Amino acid sequence: MLNQPIQKKICDILGKRTIANVDTFKTVWSGFGSLHRIEFNGCYKPVVVKSICEPNHINHPKGWSSHFASARKLQSYRVEQAFYREFAKKANAKTPAYLGFIEGENTQYLLLEDLAAAGYYDIVEPDIVTVKKILVWLADFHAQHLNTACEGLWPQGSYWHLATRPDELTAMSHTELKKHARALDCKLQDCVFQTLIHGDAKLANFMQSATDIAGYDFQYVGRGVGIVDVMLLISSAFTSDQCFAYEKELLAHYEAAFLSNCERYSINLAEEVINQWLALYPIAWADFARFLNGWSPGHWKLHDYAWYQVQQAVQLVK
Repeated sequence: MLNQPIQKKICDILGKRTIANVDTFKTVWSGFGSLHRIEFNGCYKPVVVKSICEPNHINHPKGWSSHFASARKLQSYRVEQAFYREFAKKANAKTPAYLGFIEGENTQYLLLEDLAAAGYYDIVEPDIVTVKKILVWLADFHAQHLNTACEGLWPQGSYWHLATRPDELTAMSHTELKKHARALDCKLQDCVFQTLIHGDAKLANFMQSATDIAGYDFQYVGRGVGIVDVMLLISSAFTSDQCFAYEKELLAHYEAAFLSNCERYSINLAEEVINQWLALYPIAWADFARFLNGWSPGHWKLHDYAWYQVQQAVQLVK
């Protein structure tokens, strides 16, 4: 709930007189807060407020509710705030505009542009055309932020990287993948060419308009190799059979978009960057499979294509 003092602060920050309606339309992961759509009296566009407060009890659907997991989640919201405040306004790839921040007694409030009011809508049924548009968004984001300092963000982006998932590593049943977990992580971290990655680039974290794609939910943005985002997007959009069928086409599309954006941003060594990243594609899949095998071993993304990539990756790190 947004109480009256918080509503007044929102109006003060945004220069509005009064609020006409508050629609709490979504609860964030594990009960850490809510998303609210705020409508104002007068002819003003609505805004979205993300309220974050650590719950007394973490209601995680998979049962992962340790203090370590809670601390990781709270840090992710601090990272998200830092991204919107310092990085989003400079990004060419569309993200919600940062409008303000309120530090309450036990709750934080992040004020953002309402993408729905700006003409964007959810991607309900993914197809290869839409996924290619998101790949172009990712290519732009990765090219623009190549070798960018990530102060205030995660030193290693993504929510599943090895250092932040010790409990899931312990729970793994796939002994060979577990044995090579550190080597896979090192392959990704040791790549000379690092950029900012979205860190949770699943289909659900993008919206589209008639002409554009927008990305949001930047809780796990940080340093990494671009192919990690590409892998996660593909994993979220397609079945195993579709992954086998579309792999070459999708990776070629990302490569072309990345090279085009590197030229636009006057980046040298673009061919070398993309070649190194594409070579890490099986590694990225295996690293993600390592997390899933410990976190949710029956997960639908642990399909034949995923295990095929794991086999390729293990050969590369043996």
